[in-house]
Amino acid sequence: MNTLKTYPGQVILIVCLVFGLLFKLPHSSNAIVVPQIMAVESTTPDGSYKDGTTIMISVKFNGAVTVEGSPSIALNSGGTAQYSSGSGTDTLLFTYMPQLGENSTDLDWSVENALALNNGSIMDSSNASPAILTTTLPALGAIKNIVIDTIAPEKPVITLSTTTPTHEVTVSISYPPDTVTTEYQLWGDNRSTYAGPFNLTSNRTISAYAVDTAGNSSEAVVGIVNIDTTPPSVQAKIKGNVQATYSNVVKLEMTGQSTDVIHMQFSDGNDIWSEWEPYDSFKVYTLPTGAGLKTLYVRVKDAAGNLSEAYPVSITVLSSNEGMNLALYSSMTGYPQVTASYTCCGHGEDDGQRTVNGLFDYSDSAHDRWTNYGGNASDYLIYDLGESKIFNQIKLYLFDDGGGVRLPSSYDVHYWVNNEWVSLPNQDKTPDVPTAVSNKDGAAKGNTLNTVDFDPISTNQIKVTMHNGSASTGFVELEIYNHITATDTQAAGSVQAAIESLPTEPNMGLSDAGAVQAARASYDALTVSQRTLVTNVNKLIVLENKLLLLLQVAAADQTAAAPVIAAIDNLPNPDVVRLSDSEAIQAARAAFEALTESQKALVTGIDHLIQAEITLHEQEGMLTDLSVESAFSNRAGNEVTLKVASPLDMEYALAADLFHIHANGEEIIVSEAWFDFSDSSYRTIKLMLSTPIQASATTVAVDIGRGALRTHLPTLNNLISDRQIITFKSVDVIVDDQITIEDVAAIASRSEWHMDVNRDGVFNRDDVKILLSQIQGIIEPITYTD
Repeated sequence: MNTLKTYPGQVILIVCLVFGLLFKLPHSSNAIVVPQIMAVESTTPDGSYKDGTTIMISVKFNGAVTVEGSPSIALNSGGTAQYSSGSGTDTLLFTYMPQLGENSTDLDWSVENALALNNGSIMDSSNASPAILTTTLPALGAIKNIVIDTIAPEKPVITLSTTTPTHEVTVSISYPPDTVTTEYQLWGDNRSTYAGPFNLTSNRTISAYAVDTAGNSSEAVVGIVNIDTTPPSVQAKIKGNVQATYSNVVKLEMTGQSTDVIHMQFSDGNDIWSEWEPYDSFKVYTLPTGAGLKTLYVRVKDAAGNLSEAYPVSITVLSSNEGMNLALYSSMTGYPQVTASYTCCGHGEDDGQRTVNGLFDYSDSAHDRWTNYGGNASDYLIYDLGESKIFNQIKLYLFDDGGGVRLPSSYDVHYWVNNEWVSLPNQDKTPDVPTAVSNKDGAAKGNTLNTVDFDPISTNQIKVTMHNGSASTGFVELEIYNHITATDTQAAGSVQAAIESLPTEPNMGLSDAGAVQAARASYDALTVSQRTLVTNVNKLIVLENKLLLLLQVAAADQTAAAPVIAAIDNLPNPDVVRLSDSEAIQAARAAFEALTESQKALVTGIDHLIQAEITLHEQEGMLTDLSVESAFSNRAGNEVTLKVASPLDMEYALAADLFHIHANGEEIIVSEAWFDFSDSSYRTIKLMLSTPIQASATTVAVDIGRGALRTHLPTLNNLISDRQIITFKSVDVIVDDQITIEDVAAIASRSEWHMDVNRDGVFNRDDVKILLSQIQGIIEPITYTD
């Protein structure tokens, strides 16, 4: 490698020569100029700009430049300004059109040297020197205040005063805070500036617009469909299209109403209306009382509060004084229901159901009839009455149009009984041959009537069979009656009076049973038709039910009283009542008191109970403590001798079941008790045992029930419990199978053998005397000294 060697003096000399030459060179107009950026500017005014607008940016150089290609400037909004013009001049123009998503609060370059050639060039126009682009661009944001905003504002909020059906809606619109233009538009009209809430009385579609400072806009759309000022409509009829009724209560059927109906109300005179109630297709309505033509009115209201016109519905309320047509259709029950084997004319024009509506319209166009025009030689109609009814007369109003429908050759009527159709009993037709005037000759109710009378029947169905004559046949109306005679009225009146004379249900007692049964017998003797005239038969039924209840109660009372009667009857007579009967007497009294008053009234022998209670009370007042001085069993163990402290009433009957012997805890039945008359002191009794006391028994005692003994005072003993019995074995201490003086002496001589016979707490001469009394043959015991 060649190395240039220099010395400090040489370096200084060279530098001086170079600078000297430079300063001595003359200036020339052909010197090379390098393009440089001198300034930036924008002719676009300060402000906010949205997408699609144009921002102009100019870049000024130090001389004219020529542009090749498409230079661009990267901006801090995320967008790019593209070169547009200026080649050959010292100022280049760049155009920026913001796109959605590009935003900047102060538009500037994305970086300091944001101008990019993009494979193009910017050169000096005279010498083709390339522009120096590495220098920092002067800040656009320092000289301009341009905001790029491509974000639409929030949509306005349109609020309606109500969304339910109404006559008028108040519209309120709220706009976002960055809105500079607040407008709305009723579709079909021009835009308007929103100044506050406004009212609408017709359905419209509303658009509301919010525009911010950049010109971005948003739109909200609401369709108003709940304004309703059109009155609804309604039609109505009595269910079944009936024209007459015997009841003031009918079922109204609404038809032809608007779909938006929600309430309905009614009036008898189109003046005073009922309260509004929810709409229903049916309404049970009570007409004003009394017979005659009744007209009621119905009107409806929709959800917006629009009212319909009042629609009238008329029906005649018939009086039942002249007989009730049992075949007249009831809007309440929906009966009779009519079915036919054939109905003209394929569309139900001549419907059998129209023969029970109470309307007599013989005109051709009304079709208020049934015919079998085009049908069979014989056709029938079945009338289902809904329930069994009693009647004896049927009326047919025949139809003759003088053409295709004429009178029948004959007709038959049957009724349903025992699951088969049966002819009416003893029927009589008037006239004998079917007769009616043609509707062309003035047919009316009176000149088309054909009647069938028969014995009263009870059924829920009848069948009318029509047999064609020269043409098809039919009739306008069918009526069913229970025809009443004067005899029927008289017989029924007698029974009604008998029932009326009976007491009311609260006042009835068993003593009225005969009268109730007699009234029932009289009612059952009436004919079927006569029974229908008795209007108070329900009272008889109520009284019969009450009578049955009284009899059941009486039987229950008797059942309850029977055991009490038996308990009282089983009590002993007052003269033989013992304290041992106390439990039975008290039980009888408790059973009696548990009865109801009516049951107590059935109890006989109550005096017997009272007398037994009195005797028992008296005996309880005689109770006293009676001590047993001694109690010994014999050698065989089958007999016990008791000696008490007081003389006994020897005429008092002893009851063996009041003495209870216990040996080693086992009870021994006392089979017999008697006085020992050999004891002149009258203090000794004997007890015979059913089973002997075992010799091995170590503990033997007796319990004596209250009142088992009576003294001569007289007093009765209180309960004596667990009185020890001295057994033969316990005294036979010498064990020679007999009790002798030696046994007594031995007992007296040895303290471990001492016996407190009289239970006074000590062993002394009294005990010895008692022991000596058990020795056979000794009447007066020997003297014994302690």
